Amino acid sequence: MDLAELEVHHNTAKTRFEIDLGGPVAIADYIRAGDRVSFHHTLVPYAFRGKGIAGRLVKTALDWAREEGLKVRPQCWYVAQWIDRNPEYADLVEGR
Repeated sequence: MDLAELEVHHNTAKTRFEIDLGGPVAIADYIRAGDRVSFHHTLVPYAFRGKGIAGRLVKTALDWAREEGLKVRPQCWYVAQWIDRNPEYADLVEGR
């Protein structure tokens, strides 16, 4: 599986970002309220973990938040950890 070929889809109806993995779907869920967005759950099916899929989802979701002018509440541990490891996104976090 080539990570570059995987397409991230913004499913606004389900308020999540998705990558179809040929059956199973990796997701990053969010709740938007006004000028804030809370990322509360990131899930990659077990067989696909460790391949950079969650990071791809989170980066795409945070890029969307930046484009929308939103402040981020990283309630999901993975999103919080990803932001800590990618400090160029720290300015998005509410309260920073």
